[in-house]
Amino acid sequence: MANMKKTEILLPAIFAFVGFSIILAGIIAAVSHFSFRKIAVETTAVITEIDRSGDSHYVYVEYTVKGKVYENQLGYYTGGMYVGQETQILYDPDNPGKMSSVSGSRFAFIFLPLFGMIFFSVGGGMIGFRIKRERVKKYLFSHGEIIKAKIKEVGLNTNYSVNRKHPAIVYCSYIHTDGNEYIFKSENIWYDIQSRISEKNIDELTVYVDFDKRKYYVSLKELESNIIRL
Repeated sequence: MANMKKTEILLPAIFAFVGFSIILAGIIAAVSHFSFRKIAVETTAVITEIDRSGDSHYVYVEYTVKGKVYENQLGYYTGGMYVGQETQILYDPDNPGKMSSVSGSRFAFIFLPLFGMIFFSVGGGMIGFRIKRERVKKYLFSHGEIIKAKIKEVGLNTNYSVNRKHPAIVYCSYIHTDGNEYIFKSENIWYDIQSRISEKNIDELTVYVDFDKRKYYVSLKELESNIIRL
């Protein structure tokens, strides 16, 4: 399970990097499109062929410039396309064989950044959450109350998975002097926590808590020596 922990750590950075790369690709596409559009001429092309290869579609068009017919690949495909359909393209008047689809270019510089923002936001949000969690831990180590909570249950975090595997979590119970029972949940655990509890005969875990701010951190330090890796 060591690889699962590494994947969990790397996943936010991967999402953010992929998102940033897609955004950058969209910006480059936009710059290229507008630069080309300054010199390009718009005309009507006709779809002459739609080549299907597995899940991919390659669309070819013909257009005429000064009496000469040019054929080129359109560069994108949508479900409603058909042979004989007209579509608008841009071509370089000095090099008519160089062309770009009007609709395809718009897709690149509009939807690529939006799609990239989704990835970047997910990755950035996960990184932000992790930074916030580390700040809370640091605060609790310095200012939190240290208590011993009874291990109540070991379960799986079914709301989270890496490679279709769920991490374990430990629930601990603590009876406060005010008579209320407080339940604390550990962070995700990627090793055989149940075996560690039985092997070390541990029934309590250290919890750093600020009851007023309702913040806590369940320490697994007692369990993490000589970890059994799966």
